[in-house]
Amino acid sequence: MSEKAMWKALRPLMVGLDPVRIENAVEAGTPDVNYVGGWIELKYLPKWPARATTPIKIAHYTKEQRVFAKRRNAAGGRVFFLSSGGKANPKAVNDLLRRALDAPDA
Repeated sequence: MSEKAMWKALRPLMVGLDPVRIENAVEAGTPDVNYVGGWIELKYLPKWPARATTPIKIAHYTKEQRVFAKRRNAAGGRVFFLSSGGKANPKAVNDLLRRALDAPDA
């Protein structure tokens, strides 16, 4: 599933959260989605690791994306990373997003 397909699956689950897909050629590292609770960086994985203990390696996680996330977090904002491997599971995405929104501020 591509990041475009992830957005297509995610958007209907975010009704009422004012999600906006961002394509920003001016500010490198800007996450893919902005919504009332923060930002979401979409990352496609060709498949999940076979073992739960295997670290997930994300290709194309740039220095600029790391800097944006650290800077926004330090300012009190939120940046989430949503990964999908294989077919989308809308219920899992919805559950993850709801837990993130209900998480206490760090």
